[in-house]
Amino acid sequence: MPNVTHISDLRIGRGEGKGTRYGVRGLDVVVGQRYTITPTAIVTGAVCATQSAAAAGNLTINGTLASGGVATLDVPRAVTVTSTGNDSTVNVTIYGTDVYGKSLVWSTAGPNASFTTSAKAFKTVTRVAVDTAVVSTLIAIGTGDRFGFPLKVAKRSDVQVFWDNALITTNSGFSVADATGSAKSGDVRGTYSTQSAANASRVLDMVIFSADPDTSDGLYGTDQFTS
Repeated sequence: MPNVTHISDLRIGRGEGKGTRYGVRGLDVVVGQRYTITPTAIVTGAVCATQSAAAAGNLTINGTLASGGVATLDVPRAVTVTSTGNDSTVNVTIYGTDVYGKSLVWSTAGPNASFTTSAKAFKTVTRVAVDTAVVSTLIAIGTGDRFGFPLKVAKRSDVQVFWDNALITTNSGFSVADATGSAKSGDVRGTYSTQSAANASRVLDMVIFSADPDTSDGLYGTDQFTS
């Protein structure tokens, strides 16, 4: 992860811009923070391999990215919930940490013979809970092609994105920072869903221009929801 610093009121030039007649010399300098990742391909059972649950409780974290009961993702990204049948009456709650090691929680109703992708980006998953038995179907927890911003993106113009060497000029795939603060809310810094599948060679390259670099909430978003 990049180290973020802030220099207040950095300007260049002697008389350009606001100029001395207005009491301030030069032009304001806006510094973008670059963030580059090369995510691996999604894996349906990366966190929890396909399994059932005899009763409400925790699923076993035993997927391809799991070690010692914790799944560590390659980059901060969404997790997916995949079901072989109708699990819409099952609430699935995922616990873990973000890119800065802060705890977070995301909850969703189980999918119906399909998959759903989290609105939040996880770096680790430490617990996956269901509120009722999952016995007539099978469920798996994996990784998705939605990626978390390392800094708060409050609007589309706050970030420039290149995916697979192409500049992304549309709003498709963007979710801005969500300050709602619930288990079902979006990511506190925002996310981007790529236009094609990650494959460990396609590069996601971003430059973020923080609109409010003077406060923690302005840089990193509000505190993660953890209850």
